[in-house]
Amino acid sequence: MKTVSAELAASLRLMCHLLALNSPRSVSVAHVQWSYLFVDASFDPEVFSGIGGVLFDSSGTCAGCFSERVDTTLLQSLMKPEQQTTILELEGLAVAAALGVFREKVRGTRLVIFTDNQSVQASLVKCKSANNSLDLIIRSICTFEEDLCTLAWIDRVPSYSNPADLLSREVCHSYRGVPCSKVCLMEVWRKCESESCSPSLHARGERDAVEQDS
Repeated sequence: MKTVSAELAASLRLMCHLLALNSPRSVSVAHVQWSYLFVDASFDPEVFSGIGGVLFDSSGTCAGCFSERVDTTLLQSLMKPEQQTTILELEGLAVAAALGVFREKVRGTRLVIFTDNQSVQASLVKCKSANNSLDLIIRSICTFEEDLCTLAWIDRVPSYSNPADLLSREVCHSYRGVPCSKVCLMEVWRKCESESCSPSLHARGERDAVEQDS
């Protein structure tokens, strides 16, 4: 007798969910415009925690940027009581924030997303995470990709080569003469939380076990 594994069951639930949405996906050969998104986050609750992002067009011109402090309320929402750091969640949230603020600039483009956190890169590629908060953030990112008809490639950039590094370590008002856009990070997180009712690629039993052990 064959059984369906928890991981396969999670994949089938997601497939049924996407089929029920019945949303057509436009496949175009006109994807000639490229955008390059760099994001970063910093975590130091006693000094400064922040999120920053920079978007470049195919010519290398800065098309937009943002730089925001992460307040204590948001940190508490992202972290469990026993958790020591929330850098993974913040690095993921930076991507979600960027897709929201730059949505019209990246719509219909080929998008390369650069993060300097290898764990977040791997989770974004897999479209799932054992970390519950990061899993919700990833689902929100996937929703953005579908809504914006954006083809995204996730890559890693060393911290010293990441132009978003400074934007995450202090509140900056501009980058290369381009004013920083304002982003309400709590609203970004609330949108991610709303993904809790949608299926995940992560097997429920496996994630529950991780939650209990962490």
